[in-house]
Amino acid sequence: MKFGLKYSKSWVRGLAVLVILYTLLWYATNLVGVPKARTVALSQMTNVKSTWRDISADLATSVKGPYYFCRATALAPFLIRVEYGWEEGNLYGDGGSVLYLWIFGAVFQAHEYAHWTA
Repeated sequence: MKFGLKYSKSWVRGLAVLVILYTLLWYATNLVGVPKARTVALSQMTNVKSTWRDISADLATSVKGPYYFCRATALAPFLIRVEYGWEEGNLYGDGGSVLYLWIFGAVFQAHEYAHWTA
């Protein structure tokens, strides 16, 4: 007794096209949408001064002085998660995690996962 699945060539081609389209949309979101969402998130951080240190790409565990960070990643096509925060001194800072929807140039805040204030 044989147990095998038979798929038509058109079904396999259609699935391949959908996978390629999904991957291209995710790549476009990562290439264009992520920097746009990061810019929007940075513009909403009103307490950050230009003299503060940007540690977005820094992996150091101990940072002194006023600093801020804003990290953005594409979770799926058109969905971007931004983690942001700033700290000026002991127990004085703000931050959170926000989900943005990017639609070819326009960025909308969809949901705020978390928000912290010190």
